[in-house]
Amino acid sequence: MERKLAILITVGIFSATVNPTFAQTFSSKTVKLIVPYAPGGSYDVYARVVAEHLRLHLPDVKSIVVQNMPGAGGMTAVQNLYSREAPDGTSIAIMPRDVATNQILRPEIAKYDARKFSWVGSVAAYAGVLYVAANTNVRSVDDLKKREIIIGAWGQGTESFTTPMILNAVVGTKFKIVSGYAGGPEVDLAVERGEAEGRVASWTFLKTQRPDWLTSKFITTPFQTGLKRHPELPNIPLITELAQDEAGKQILNIMNADSGIGWSFAAPPGMSVEMLGLFRTAFDKTMADKEFMSDADKRGLEILPSTGAEIQNLVNVTLSTPPSVITKLRALLGAAK
Repeated sequence: MERKLAILITVGIFSATVNPTFAQTFSSKTVKLIVPYAPGGSYDVYARVVAEHLRLHLPDVKSIVVQNMPGAGGMTAVQNLYSREAPDGTSIAIMPRDVATNQILRPEIAKYDARKFSWVGSVAAYAGVLYVAANTNVRSVDDLKKREIIIGAWGQGTESFTTPMILNAVVGTKFKIVSGYAGGPEVDLAVERGEAEGRVASWTFLKTQRPDWLTSKFITTPFQTGLKRHPELPNIPLITELAQDEAGKQILNIMNADSGIGWSFAAPPGMSVEMLGLFRTAFDKTMADKEFMSDADKRGLEILPSTGAEIQNLVNVTLSTPPSVITKLRALLGAAK
């Protein structure tokens, strides 16, 4: 009997050694999913629907708890994931899409290396618009060059701030940027109250959270961001089409590079190959799950997934931007030393 028990123990140890995934377990039955912004925005909506279905494809996980961690334009959550969360599978985050561009533009604030995050995958690329209250009578980019528009922002390292700042410099718009908001939903309330006149927002967010603004024509959308024109916005110019010369186009191309990163999920740096593989497989299965797709569709969310490896490559490419272009961008943003 003792000999049989010894054999069983030996076999168990051998199995765990030759197959690390077999031995891989979560240190907790609950996984924390961090959202870098306040509740109510597109990141929050995407995170919650993913959390609901991702847990079904992660062995031994009973629940995924969403935790909003707004602050510093998303940097609070990013820094927390980078330096404080353990890479043991108990925490992941939906990442600000400008996590890589923020690193190259504001390294004195972005104390991390985006290449080192354990990239799990992306639910969709980012398609955004600049929306402006219709009572401003702004209908086109030319109008933006003639009239000052008050834009709400929530951190100098975020797209809400950098996009209008860069456009003022290379396109000739007249945005007046008011920072200090907690996030997009707060700016929306300010627009409704007449305190602000617009912001950069995701097209998905406007369709799902502010559909009445579109049907009532409370807002206009002079231009869109993204790698290509959205099928639903064929007549609205891309931000990269607004440049007045080749130098401006190069700058806008770099600023727009994070659109491909979109709504991506990552775990802390240092996650084991086996654990990251487990998360990536679970994420890919979630993206192909019919019930997940149905729930996303009910919320009006676009699902055009990318793998973790693809997002890792996009981050690497963005961080390979030539130093000369980075210097120009930092100078335009007032970040040059």
